[in-house]
Order: sequence, then structure tokens, then C-alpha cells
Amino acid sequence: VEFLAGSTYAYELNSAALNGDLTYSTGTLDITSGIGLLGTNLTLTELFAGTLAVNDKLTLISYTGGWTSGELFNYLGSTLADDSNFTLGANQWLFNYNDTTGGSNFSGDQTGAASFVTMTVVPEPNAAALLGSLGMLALLRRRRN
Repeated sequence: VEFLAGSTYAYELNSAALNGDLTYSTGTLDITSGIGLLGTNLTLTELFAGTLAVNDKLTLISYTGGWTSGELFNYLGSTLADDSNFTLGANQWLFNYNDTTGGSNFSGDQTGAASFVTMTVVPEPNAAALLGSLGMLALLRRRRN
């Protein structure tokens, strides 16, 4: 699949039911990088909002060929790096351009793909920090006894 300069990849998802669009390509993932009209823009539209479980995953694109790691989408005016986190609705997502496993949406239509552009729900940073702090307090308390 090839995204040219100035193009937009518009993706719609349903967080209430963990579902979203899927683009399947029998070729390579080719994204024109650059900010604004020089690159490829990604828009994400949440049709129905919901809070998902950690590790819930959606596939945006499945492809059989390779991906050049320097080719990235623009999202909200900035480059969306591989393995970067962002918030959409009530969920914190990890964005991956070359995942080795697809998400739960249209899984039968992803057969034969070698790589996947995915979004995976991850714990929000504040929640992860809180859990880490609670764990450290429990460990310190245990050492004192």
C-alpha cells in the first residue's frame, strides 16, 4: 500500500466493541514522510467511545511485504513514531508499524500478512506509576518486618 505526499489515511474505530477498519495489502508499506502536505496524514475517528482492556489490539493495515522504518504518518501535526504512545478517547494506545501479530478486527481477512500496523491499549502512564509506587511501598514495608 502506498501513501503519497499530502494524502490522508482516515481510520475509524469503535472502542465500545473493539472494532475498526482494516486495509490489506499484498505489497510493501510505503508512507511518504514529512510534516503537513509533504507527508501522509493519519486521522483517527472514534465512532463509539469505550474503555478497553490493556493489550486489546486493532489492526489498521496488514501487509505482506516490508516497511522502511523511516516512513511515518503525521498525527495531529507531529510525526507518529514507531512504538509511540498517544491518547484517544478513554484509552492510551501504543502505535506499531511492523507488529508481528494482528489485532482482533477482521482477523480472517489478515491471513497471509507478515506484518501489521497496530494500535494496542497500554496502561496510562499515571496508572503505571501509581502501581509501581504501591509495589515499592509494599516491598519496603515487607523489608522492615
